[in-house]
Amino acid sequence: MASPQLAQEAGPEVERPPILQINGLVVEFKTGHGAVAVVEDLNLALRSGETLGLVGESGSGKTTTGLAVLGLLPANGCVSGGSIEFDGRDLLRESPASMRKIRGRDIAMIFQEPRRSLDPCFSIGDQVAEVIRAHQDVSRRESFRLALEMLDRVQIPNAARRAHDYPHEFSGGQCQRVMLAIALACKPKILIADEPTTALDVTVQATILRLLADLQREMDLAVLLITHDLGVIAETCDRVAVMYAGEVVEQGTTLDLFESPRHPYTSGLLRSIKQPEDGGNRLNAIRGVVPAPHEFPSGCRFNPRCDFVVEACRSAMPDMVELDNGRVVRCIRVNEITFEADS
Repeated sequence: MASPQLAQEAGPEVERPPILQINGLVVEFKTGHGAVAVVEDLNLALRSGETLGLVGESGSGKTTTGLAVLGLLPANGCVSGGSIEFDGRDLLRESPASMRKIRGRDIAMIFQEPRRSLDPCFSIGDQVAEVIRAHQDVSRRESFRLALEMLDRVQIPNAARRAHDYPHEFSGGQCQRVMLAIALACKPKILIADEPTTALDVTVQATILRLLADLQREMDLAVLLITHDLGVIAETCDRVAVMYAGEVVEQGTTLDLFESPRHPYTSGLLRSIKQPEDGGNRLNAIRGVVPAPHEFPSGCRFNPRCDFVVEACRSAMPDMVELDNGRVVRCIRVNEITFEADS
């Protein structure tokens, strides 16, 4: 199947034990329709030095998954099942005080639209230094020195001078560099990057992704990359988990998923990528939209939009089917249907 240039053809050379292991995660929100599960039966494993892409349309549960890992769900949300283990510790059993220490020090998160995450009332140097002081026993002077070092590492020009500037004086790309500096200032083991380049133009996006890859190699960082952009996935990720309506429907290496998708939703996402040879032709869009959680259909949640649906798809909730090379697919017809490669 035609696809963007893949940055890697396989995962890490030596498989290491997971630093983050999510098993059977269920996240519920209290709504006007009662308690509604927005993420169900989610299983993910992330290793040091690896980038795992979490991809799907808006409303699939990607950001909710990232927030659940850090214990940052909104007041009406809660984890009602499963486990989230970080370095052998179940984060769901940690106290609020313990989680405050873990956030920023061991696991960090950055979001799209970085200006919304930066405080307009404080200089960017002070904002990086504040995170350092929160997790390290250092003086204000020393924390600012370390902040300057981090701003320089994320390639902020004239970091010593610009550290005294405020967020409104920075471009979108520079603000995202500042957010990287804040997230990585305490040398975390995991970075959750939620749509980190969506608000940036393609040139700045490529620069930020290269910078992130360089810092990842330097720090042996595990990255959970949340995005809807399969082009970004192709360029950066070792493995991919495809989410739809709160469930992972397919998971495997980036190469396997791009070359031979096994779930109809994965195939539909890949066919929707704009190819240079398409010229001005319309995109191959998946009909319909992701349903609201209280309207998830019975059986396979993708069945109303699937071109391969049969009656059994509407009545039976599909289990994960294990294939070769660590691939898993949530489809009862996985061994019956194939997808033609684009020419």
